[in-house]
Formats: sequence, structure tokens, C-alpha cells
Amino acid sequence: MRIPSWVLCAFAACAALSAPSVGRADVRTSNGVVYITNEISDQDAIQFEKQLPELVNRNWFTVNLDSLGGSVAAAIRIGGLVRKFDGSTSIPKNGRCYSSCTLIFIAGVQRSSSGELGLHRPYLAAQPLGRDAISQQLANRPRCDQPATPKVI
Repeated sequence: MRIPSWVLCAFAACAALSAPSVGRADVRTSNGVVYITNEISDQDAIQFEKQLPELVNRNWFTVNLDSLGGSVAAAIRIGGLVRKFDGSTSIPKNGRCYSSCTLIFIAGVQRSSSGELGLHRPYLAAQPLGRDAISQQLANRPRCDQPATPKVI
């Protein structure tokens, strides 16, 4: 039995419309709350900047986060704006804020979380470090049992 091509096209269109957005964050605003979900991209930082005048005029705003991360540069940009304009951040119950999303979360002047916060070390080296180089870095870092100095803070 051969299926007409228009049936396949209709099925594909319905599947695309009902699929969750993956690959780009959803940045939307409602009553002073900015919701950032899915993967964070440079476009999201631009969209966040466009919504800032409305948020700043309210004298307060909260960024509600549920993202597995994404672009570090975009997250730093959004986080910088959150801090500059005294925004708060939150992770809702059952929400997740991982990787670059945490850079936005920690920028909030007030932070609350009922969800999960997960951070990992970024991989920025052009080539993996050798055992000696890693040992040297570990030897030079402050230890938890040492008092913090102003230089560390």
C-alpha cells in the first residue's frame, strides 16, 4: 500500500508543531518574571536585552530558570544584565539549571531554588593538560582548610 505524499507532509507538519522546542531557549516575560527555558543561545541574550526596558521600569524582576545550559558567552551577557539591574533569580520545583545556566543564576541579587543546580568545570584548553601541569595547578590553589585571603575572595 502506497501512502500519498500529502499525508506524509501533513503528518510531518503536525509532528514538528507538537515537538518541544530544543536547540534554542524560550525567553518570555510575564508580570516582571522572565522565563528562560531550553538551550541558551546568543539570540536569547539579544531577546533578553530587548525586554529589559519593560523590566527596569518595574523596579524589580525575577529570572526563572529551567535550562540545561548552552552558550557561555550568552549566559555571561544575560547574567551581567541581571546583576546590573538588580534582578533576582530562581529555579522552580522540578526545574534544572545546569552548566552555563548557573552563570545566570549566581548573578541574581536574590536567589532561590526549589529545583536542581548543577555546575561543571568548562573545558577550554586547546590540548588536554598533562599530569605535571594538573599537579602544579592543584598545588597552587587555595585549600578548603586554609583561611580565605582578600586575594582569593
